Amino acid sequence: MEFDALQSSHQRRLVRPQPQPGKDLDDKRTAILAFMAGVNPKDTIEGMMAAQLFASHAAAMECYRRAMLPDQSVEGKQINLTLAAKLTKVNAEQAAALSKYRGKGQQKVVVEHVHVYPGGQAIVGQVTTPGGSTKNLEAQPHAIGYAECSPVRCENEEQKREALPVAGNA
Repeated sequence: MEFDALQSSHQRRLVRPQPQPGKDLDDKRTAILAFMAGVNPKDTIEGMMAAQLFASHAAAMECYRRAMLPDQSVEGKQINLTLAAKLTKVNAEQAAALSKYRGKGQQKVVVEHVHVYPGGQAIVGQVTTPGGSTKNLEAQPHAIGYAECSPVRCENEEQKREALPVAGNA
């Protein structure tokens, strides 16, 4: 049996191990398929993660349902609510794992503010290693040498400018 077909059969049995004839079973199947269509897995791994996401959600909801039964004992309510809370946390972790998997672990770093002190250097733009390789970094010099610092714009008396007035509310 092909893996996707096997996985689909597992997803159909998530809610109850023993199928019950009638409208309830059709509604549950429709819910599972609607969930899977909503998640829209792109590959087998995403499909497995989506199935686990649905299973943990369905189990948490079942625990919440059992905790709310009118004749449920206090201990039964406490146990079911504890299990539901754990399953809800697992569900959130699974959703984060699916999101991370879809992003393939890529991160975006945005630098908003940079300080460059006298004698320092800064690069603006994308920085990559030559050829994308990190080989022989130990053999490469990290600084060509020390160059004399060029004067800062207002170091010379001739270049000084008049100060502008600042608004009182600024």
